[in-house]
Amino acid sequence: MQKDSTQQILEYTNGNFICRTCGKKNEIGVSQPLQCVDCSKCNTQNIIPKKINEFWLYDVLSSDDIGTIFLGCLEELPFNRFAVKQISDDGGLKSKKIDQLNLEATIANELGVNSSIYTGIEFGLHGDEPYLVTEISNGERLDCMVECHGGLSEIDASVIILQLLTAAIYIYQRGYIYYNFDPVNIFTGESTSAYIYNYRYCAPTTKLTNELVSCGNELYSAPEVFAGEEIGTHSVIYSLGLLFYYIISGKPLLTDYDIKALQLKWKNDTMKLASEDPKFGDINPEFGNILGRMVTPNPQHRYHRFSALERDIVNVLAEAF
Repeated sequence: MQKDSTQQILEYTNGNFICRTCGKKNEIGVSQPLQCVDCSKCNTQNIIPKKINEFWLYDVLSSDDIGTIFLGCLEELPFNRFAVKQISDDGGLKSKKIDQLNLEATIANELGVNSSIYTGIEFGLHGDEPYLVTEISNGERLDCMVECHGGLSEIDASVIILQLLTAAIYIYQRGYIYYNFDPVNIFTGESTSAYIYNYRYCAPTTKLTNELVSCGNELYSAPEVFAGEEIGTHSVIYSLGLLFYYIISGKPLLTDYDIKALQLKWKNDTMKLASEDPKFGDINPEFGNILGRMVTPNPQHRYHRFSALERDIVNVLAEAF
């Protein structure tokens, strides 16, 4: 889509689509926008694009309990990419989802422009359907990158975590907290750059109510989040620790069994994760010590200051070089 966006858009407007795998031109016919259609030549599934005002949506980026985030582009800027979020229509829940998307738009607006985050650029209506647009770079989702390589080096993982930590600090300083670093919601670009593009898991620090805080993917949530208890910087650090481990190892730290155990007795100082003994076996002990402090279930024994975590990671990196 990046090299031939202009041609793709021209084909869309003429009632055709070009297969993303083999390049064959296909007729859209009676297919509906955002419907998956098989290529007549190679049978690859392609999504029929949809136009939202001036944005063309052409692929699914991710989804959450509010709606779906699509990759999009503009006719006049075909090589720029955008994340366009629309709510899903679930009957009686629609009004709550609209309120949540309004909040996400407010957060994106108040966070403004900063080098550590992607910028929200438009919140509008297409008919009576609201949408939120965030500008993103060329690249891919972090989970796709990690799965492709089977995990990244400890140095590359540390660089990504430091970038996301910088974003978390900036967001916190602006009066918000980002508490679930699911790799599905992180976009990577060149030189192991990493940015948040979905603000569903961002909430005002002054209004951390159960209604505003969504657990999201429990594999990347602190136990106090899914327990509905007070969250803070220690919750952010816990989630970053789960992500840190995933980036290095290529697999989540927690199992379903671990999560159930955490839900039952996460404040118990003596509890052990099912995978605790072998989980850091192949990781540099210095990074293992940091990870241990990041993901200990009891909040009292975790890092609470972003600056302390940043210092420790930077020190280990300095020793590595």
